[in-house]
Amino acid sequence: MNIQLAKHQKKIVAAPHCLPEYDYFILSGGFGCSKSFSIVMCIIDIVKTYNGHDINVGIGSTTITFAQKTILQDLFAILKKTGSEFQYNSKDSILKIGTITFFLIATEVPANVYGYNLSIFLVDEIDELPQSKVIELNKAVRERTRVLLPDGRKPYIMYFSTAHGYRGLYHVVKKLKETKQKYYLTYGKTKDNPFIAKSQVESLYALYDDMERLAY
Repeated sequence: MNIQLAKHQKKIVAAPHCLPEYDYFILSGGFGCSKSFSIVMCIIDIVKTYNGHDINVGIGSTTITFAQKTILQDLFAILKKTGSEFQYNSKDSILKIGTITFFLIATEVPANVYGYNLSIFLVDEIDELPQSKVIELNKAVRERTRVLLPDGRKPYIMYFSTAHGYRGLYHVVKKLKETKQKYYLTYGKTKDNPFIAKSQVESLYALYDDMERLAY
């Protein structure tokens, strides 16, 4: 199955392979840049890379319902089209693809993260949370994403967020910079999504103020 990706999607999927010494990867994108589909492609890439090994991956979203609508819907469509086998336990919010186990975790309660031992954590819309919760969540995610991957790669965290301009993700990036930790940050513009009509982008541009135009 051939899937066309925007340039920021290609960058974020490839980043953990290209930068094995990094353990934070961040995509900040405008509305409609297909950020959630970037997560879908990262999930597929993780399966392709590590299937055959038993590893645990976290998928964080503000609520499980939101993750089902934005991530799982597209993921399941691709898995079905490609004839890929998977099992989804909606009661326990556990998805199994091959030998990889994905745990869906509601990030609106950061304490939900404790109790897991993960190698990779993908977090959607981190900036939907208040700054205090983002700080707490980032600490919990860092503490629980701690199991080395089978190829010896260090465990890593991926944050995906719409460029709202809220303080949470900014605080995380600022802290990473201050503590000299290695992280990769890329931006996805609304207009870079090849599946959005040009007229739609122009309409949004007309509605936004100067700061919103810069963000999206």
